Amino acid sequence: MQSASQNMQKALYDRKQKKMKGRITMANHNSATGIARNSRILVADDYEVNQKIAQLILQKAGYDVDIVENGQQAVETCQQNNYDLILMDIQMPLMDGYEATRKIRELELKVQSSKLKESYSVGLSASSFQLSARAQRVPIIAMTGSAANGSFDEKLYPGMNDCIGKPLQRDFLLSVVQKWIRAEPETPTNENPADETRVTDKRSEENQFPLDLDRAIQEFVGQKEILLGVLQEFVTRAGSQIDNIRQAVTGVDYGLIGSEAHAIKGGAANLTADKLARLASDLEQAAEKQQPDLSAELADKLEQEFYHLKRYIQQIPELRNR
Repeated sequence: MQSASQNMQKALYDRKQKKMKGRITMANHNSATGIARNSRILVADDYEVNQKIAQLILQKAGYDVDIVENGQQAVETCQQNNYDLILMDIQMPLMDGYEATRKIRELELKVQSSKLKESYSVGLSASSFQLSARAQRVPIIAMTGSAANGSFDEKLYPGMNDCIGKPLQRDFLLSVVQKWIRAEPETPTNENPADETRVTDKRSEENQFPLDLDRAIQEFVGQKEILLGVLQEFVTRAGSQIDNIRQAVTGVDYGLIGSEAHAIKGGAANLTADKLARLASDLEQAAEKQQPDLSAELADKLEQEFYHLKRYIQQIPELRNR
């Protein structure tokens, strides 16, 4: 007959075994999901806030990340390095994401053509080469504020494999990256984040502050110190962009109004400054339609909300003495 002490020891042992079993199961699950540690990803985006968020999320997940700020740099970097996946912003200076993707695909075709000649010289069949060539085609994922997650249309993004909406959502970003790095069949992501979007919109409406700090910290994977640094950089850059918009409104330069509003929209959305992002989006659309009165009105509202956000950020305890 077992003593009370022996029964207690057995119970503790059983609990420990269950915990260990749970850990083993979790480890096997992570292995099964096929997250390719040290896979190399190129992020092409001209906005520093977007760069840092993508880099933080991907590096935290175990990926190696390189950053470029326009399509021309993306093409040049791809000529020098091999990547497992490319995240390609659509709107960038010097060369946009569409042109960069077209040039990268042309480079791949040249390499494949050269290897096809080599394959014939050593007696390989054309079908064997075609299988190899498809494997060498790097997945390119579009990043754009004009599309919802899961709404990929290959006609809108020629040469690309999938798309991710902005602001970047950590879980969806990682699911898409993991899917394509694992080289699954080339089918677009069919997830529909409509419910998640509605929850975010409702939360934004209820939030009377210009920034949802708790949600922003979550988006930055709990790295508050990094978030605070990005907030300061955003305020500095957006302040200059607000000045540019003011001058562009006076000079009726719709192109400059639209480009600066677009940049503010992306950064504000990623930092959970939802009202600022919405006003920037409205101003961008007004500029596209060349509506002078509405553009001037929205520029005023955008400036007011920006200074509201700036004052709020300055009151964050960790930033008061900086």
